Amino acid sequence: MEHKRQRVQFGWLDLKKRRNGPEVWVLRYRETLADGSKRVPSLIVGSIEKYPTESRARTASMSLLLSINQEKTRGNSCTLRRSD
Repeated sequence: MEHKRQRVQFGWLDLKKRRNGPEVWVLRYRETLADGSKRVPSLIVGSIEKYPTESRARTASMSLLLSINQEKTRGNSCTLRRSD
């Protein structure tokens, strides 16, 4: 019996300082490109004024993570075999 395990991104949050205005929460995650190289893109979640704690920023980033994980191709999953 074969089962395919889907890999999902959870990412991590960082605070990024800005020249003007308040700091912003940035969602970072890893991405493997077609040539096998890796990169770490980032998406702005919102300002520290809008999301004063990391847990609130994490909750706000869930919709971004959902769209990131939906874009992943099925080819990135690994096959698990059950041996009896």
